[in-house]
Amino acid sequence: MLPAEHDIKQLLAAVQQVTPRTLTSGEKKSVLAFAQGIFRRLYELDLSEPLRLEALVAVLEKVNECCPQLGQDLGKWTTFAPTDTEVQRKLHRTVLLLLVRSNLVSAQELDGFLSASADNGRNPVWVEFSLLFVRTAFLERIATPSDFPKLMDLLTNVADGRSQASAQVTQTLRKPILRMLEEVRGTGAVEPPRRVGVVPPTTPDDAGSILSSTSLSKLGSGAQKAAEAHEAFARRDHPGSSQQVAQLIDTWIRVHSEAVSNENTLAQYLQVLQQFGVGK
Repeated sequence: MLPAEHDIKQLLAAVQQVTPRTLTSGEKKSVLAFAQGIFRRLYELDLSEPLRLEALVAVLEKVNECCPQLGQDLGKWTTFAPTDTEVQRKLHRTVLLLLVRSNLVSAQELDGFLSASADNGRNPVWVEFSLLFVRTAFLERIATPSDFPKLMDLLTNVADGRSQASAQVTQTLRKPILRMLEEVRGTGAVEPPRRVGVVPPTTPDDAGSILSSTSLSKLGSGAQKAAEAHEAFARRDHPGSSQQVAQLIDTWIRVHSEAVSNENTLAQYLQVLQQFGVGK
């Protein structure tokens, strides 16, 4: 997460100072269209560009302050995100974590959507997605189990064999789910109800697992690995990303405050944004 003293955060704070407190209907439509372009841009990046992901979400945070309608629309937009491949799902999971952390997406709404997508365990892809999502959210202190009661019930039922998941899915995910509950208990994020008669989990057969060996290994690691991965991504971030974002925001502030009525200037700036892939 970008610290409050980060240059990008400081520039975004200046954006708020030149943004009208009350938007007309036309201005609101334009702002939402711009925000939708930013949202789409999130899914054109990859996990090797964490600074850009953080910066774009920070922009959405500021837009939401002047146009609260964005917070209502973002929840709907996320349901149409690409999730066909494992790479797409990893990116989508990261974007959701950033949006929940920034209070741009309601945890309650997301809880309902993910639990419905898992279909009481019948959809193993979304069961796995939900497990990885809540585990990261809890360990990174983005949310607590009380924020996702439906998902917690779903995962507990899968681990206990009381869902509609297949026997293979239950056997594969039982140990990771129980491990997640133990990790959460260790962080103090939750005090889950005591369960009586829980049989020690068996080791799943990796050959028939819906989770790869790599995924199973990652599930056993703690929050430290997540922090180390984030630092590694930051070191590999595209050179000059911070400066590019800062320049774009600085230019936008000057254009907005000095040349609002000059359509040619605004059009030129929009062309610059498109060159950087913003709003496409």
